[in-house]
Amino acid sequence: MVSSARGGEIAAGNSNEQPTTNKRLTRNSPFCPCFSPTDSDLDEEEPVAVASCGSQRPMTEQNAPSRTSSRRQQIIHVARDLRSRLVVAGEAANQTAGPADVRRIGDGMTMSDQPYPVHTTVEYTHYLVPDMLQITNAPYYWGVMDRFEAEKKLDGKPEGTFLLRDSAQSDYLFSVSFRRYQRTLHARIEEMNHRFSFDSYDTAVFSAPTVTQLIENYKDPTRCLFFEPQLTHPLHRNFVFPLQHLCRAVIASRLNYNDLAKLPAPRKLKDYLREYHYKQPIRITNNETAAEHSGADDK
Repeated sequence: MVSSARGGEIAAGNSNEQPTTNKRLTRNSPFCPCFSPTDSDLDEEEPVAVASCGSQRPMTEQNAPSRTSSRRQQIIHVARDLRSRLVVAGEAANQTAGPADVRRIGDGMTMSDQPYPVHTTVEYTHYLVPDMLQITNAPYYWGVMDRFEAEKKLDGKPEGTFLLRDSAQSDYLFSVSFRRYQRTLHARIEEMNHRFSFDSYDTAVFSAPTVTQLIENYKDPTRCLFFEPQLTHPLHRNFVFPLQHLCRAVIASRLNYNDLAKLPAPRKLKDYLREYHYKQPIRITNNETAAEHSGADDK
């Protein structure tokens, strides 16, 4: 009796309450968010049945309204159709318009307004190092030496100790190795327009017509910025250059590059005399333009 009365109270107490719902999001939308249906549209609220005892029981597929599933299927079908239409329309627009810098010239051929890379030919003239004799006589010039050997020579030396050596890179003639900030640093000497500097592309960096004049400028610590070489204490060379090296320096100081070809000497010796030289561009030829002019002359 107690249980039946209590059950009646519960049923009576719940008779005024609205049926509760259980919203369940079963899956995410597979479509783009800009035109796909929302999760609330795809997953409707499932109605629940209220039992006489007050407990809620979810409705099964057999007793759920058929309109809910039919509406879901309809929305999915519309979203898929819209997506396929947008994809087809986008592909057609890309094939018709094409990139902004491409012009159609008929029969499927296109021409770009962007400039095409053109092969060029650069002609150089060669010059001998103007102060090769002074460089050879300088006590801080060590000739052929790589950076690792230079670091061994300068290890433990005071700040500002330096030496001049041949650069290991074929595009450069000389490099300086020096002590600064308690370590050994290296700087290549560049050449542009017959002037030597440590950065030929920066006009604010000091440049000189000879290598020895460039070295002399950086011997004064007051002229050296924090990122520039400080060449205050030369590391003296402890050997003598071979006689052929000394003769080459003397000949290079009296002749220019083209005059060496007139010497009555073997070609191998001439190549040896030309070793310390730099080149300057004098003419740049556009191969495509030259070919067009040649074709016009033939006509």
